[in-house]
Amino acid sequence: LVSVPEGLSVGDDASAALGVTRYVPPQTHSWGTDSNAAKAPNDVFGLSEYDVENIWNIDQFASLDGKTTSQTEMEWSLSEKIHGCNARFTFNKDGWHMGSKRRWVHGDVDRPSVWERAFNNLCAGKSEDWMGDLKSLAHRYVLFGEVYGSVQDLKYGADGTVKVVFFDMYDKTECKFVEANKVNWVLNQYGLPTVPNLGTVKGNLSLAVELARDMLKENPMSRMHPGTICEGIVIRPTFDDLLVNGNRGPVRLTVKVISDAYHQRNGAEDNAD
Repeated sequence: LVSVPEGLSVGDDASAALGVTRYVPPQTHSWGTDSNAAKAPNDVFGLSEYDVENIWNIDQFASLDGKTTSQTEMEWSLSEKIHGCNARFTFNKDGWHMGSKRRWVHGDVDRPSVWERAFNNLCAGKSEDWMGDLKSLAHRYVLFGEVYGSVQDLKYGADGTVKVVFFDMYDKTECKFVEANKVNWVLNQYGLPTVPNLGTVKGNLSLAVELARDMLKENPMSRMHPGTICEGIVIRPTFDDLLVNGNRGPVRLTVKVISDAYHQRNGAEDNAD
């Protein structure tokens, strides 16, 4: 802790005044989706870029309906943050659609993208009935997951290939995300792999963040693959999906606490969380 430089107010970015720069690990891969970007599926509406806020961007918030603030006590759902690349999949009359959090991509038989490869690995050896059930699920929902393995420096035991693990669902009919307490239950009913569920806690957001930090200190390793460092923990309301006023404007109330062990895995020192 250091003294506050003169002229700063609560909420100001103090990095320039203190002469410090946040360490950001270099991006080790470029997915090249610009060259094969596709139009969005014609049955997906109201879906913006999927993102999870760093806790310091949203530690104080107010819901847009004015009913909930950062001090409101509610039940929070905690899950592991997997280190990879964001993925989304859905199905309609035109077939399967997939891509990153920012854009949909065309399929390429000769040079399949990491999303295609992960999807093909997911479906390998599955029965026609299983594929039919998956199409039915993806016909109503956009399924969000993380592609991991040979895409980042943390492999989760999947080095040499790519796999996908799911963590969220967007209802195309109702144009909203599914509540956290239902997501894993639905995905597991269809036999889909899901990120580790780390339980729930009742209280305000600060309490949930404190619990997440304690969990990461007590066990800095992944619950999905014990030989891999855990990137962090995602916190979201269990029974609601709220749009709130964060430090950077309206955002979905889904935040992450990043592990110090993850930041320091390459010798960097970062205790921002």
